[in-house]
Amino acid sequence: MSLSEGMMSMDGLTHLDLSHNNIGDSGAKSLSEVMRSMHGLTHLDLSHNNIGDTGAMSLSEGMMSMDRLRHLNLGHNNIRDSGAKSLSKVIRSMHELTHLGLSHNNIGDTGAMSLSEGMMSMDRLRHLNLGHNNIRDSGAKSLSKVIRSMHVLTHLDLSHNNIGDSGAMSLSEGMMSMDGLIHLNCSHNNIRDSGAKSLSKVIRSMHVLTHLDLSHNNIGDSGAMSLSEGMMSTDGLRHLNLGHNNIRDSGAKSLSEVMRSMHVLSHLDLSHNNIGDSGAMSLSEGMMSMDGLRHLNLRHNNIRDSGAKSLSKVMRSMDGHTHLDLSQNNIGDSGAKSFSKVMRSMAGLRHLNLSHNIIGDSGAKSLSKVMTSMDVLTHLDLSHNNIGDSGAKSLSEGMRSMHGLTHLDLSHNTFGDTGAMSLSKVMMSMDGLRHLNLSHNNIGDSGAESVSKVMRSIDGFTHLDLSHNNIGDSGAMSLSKVMMSMDGLTHLHLSHNNIGDSGAKSLSEVMKSMDGLHLDLSYNNPNRTCRSTLSYLEAVADLRSSAI
Repeated sequence: MSLSEGMMSMDGLTHLDLSHNNIGDSGAKSLSEVMRSMHGLTHLDLSHNNIGDTGAMSLSEGMMSMDRLRHLNLGHNNIRDSGAKSLSKVIRSMHELTHLGLSHNNIGDTGAMSLSEGMMSMDRLRHLNLGHNNIRDSGAKSLSKVIRSMHVLTHLDLSHNNIGDSGAMSLSEGMMSMDGLIHLNCSHNNIRDSGAKSLSKVIRSMHVLTHLDLSHNNIGDSGAMSLSEGMMSTDGLRHLNLGHNNIRDSGAKSLSEVMRSMHVLSHLDLSHNNIGDSGAMSLSEGMMSMDGLRHLNLRHNNIRDSGAKSLSKVMRSMDGHTHLDLSQNNIGDSGAKSFSKVMRSMAGLRHLNLSHNIIGDSGAKSLSKVMTSMDVLTHLDLSHNNIGDSGAKSLSEGMRSMHGLTHLDLSHNTFGDTGAMSLSKVMMSMDGLRHLNLSHNNIGDSGAESVSKVMRSIDGFTHLDLSHNNIGDSGAMSLSKVMMSMDGLTHLHLSHNNIGDSGAKSLSEVMKSMDGLHLDLSYNNPNRTCRSTLSYLEAVADLRSSAI
């Protein structure tokens, strides 16, 4: 008996979740026939099913009598304009609907226009998600007309479309009466300064707004200035994401002025802009009263040592900070020293990312002194920092109390066997370590042997990356011996080393008893691997097929 046949007598069903089932258009057609009798259904989730336009048409016919439906999720289904048109005809009778999800489809302007007509009577809708479609300015204009009547809407997601400045202007006009909006996401929409200016006018009336995401647009300094004026009354804002927006120092200065009143802001993302040291200094002044900030992301902003010094001063009072990302800047050893002085008060820090900062051995030494108090840190990324053996030794001394660390990334540095040995000694006590990345260093056989001892001492170890080092046959043999007892290991990367026939043979032998392991041995001594054993070739072939 098929599922559809089995549900024929379920006329009292209220909640139905068939998501992630790949039912396709034919399955949707079968469901539509049985859904005609489900008059009491209030929640329906058919997301991630690839039903397409044909399936959407069939479902629309089956949902005609579902006037009690409150939650409808058809996201991730490859529904296009014609499918949206079919759905619009049935949703106009769903007067009780409060949640509508049509994200991750391919609905364009025509489909948005059809949906707008269907949503005219949805005055109870609270959550509307049309993110990840192909809606442009004309589609946004159609939506703006129906949004005017959605007075109780609290969550609106139009991210990953392409509404542009014109569409942002239209939406702003439609949102004028939405003073109850709590979450607004218009990220990835090619909105520039004029679009930001239009949105700022309506945002100033959104007094209960808590989440605002306008990332991955191109609002620039002028747009940041406009938004700052609009956010003056949003003192309840908790999450603000303006990353990837080409905001520079003057835009950061404008934002700093409004941030003074954001006392409850907990998440701030200004990553991938170009605020520089001057902008970092301005932000520091604006963040003085943000004692509730938990997540700060200033990644990729051209912040150097003086900017790091300014930020470090304000972070002294952020004792509740849990996530800090200052990667892909250029704070150097001086900036690392400034941060190390204030991080003693950040005892609750769980995620720290200072990668791509050229902190060197002296910066690593400064950080090591404060790391002794970071006993709840779970994720540490110091990759791409030019840390040598001396710096690795300093870090190992500072990490002695980091028993809760689960992810450690020290890739793309310059330490060799001596540094690996120092780190291995302290890592043996990290019982929770799951992911270790030491790739792109200069670790040889003795360093690999030290790392193998770490693997042996930790139950649950899953990911190890030692690619792009100088590990030969004996190092590979050391690793293969300990792998025998590591049932949980799922990923081992050893590409771009100097492993020959004997090392490859040892690893391939242990592979026979580790069905779930992904082993990468590519680019290892090509002069000899061409004569490798058959089992080695099979291991590489399996890896390549799984990566396709």
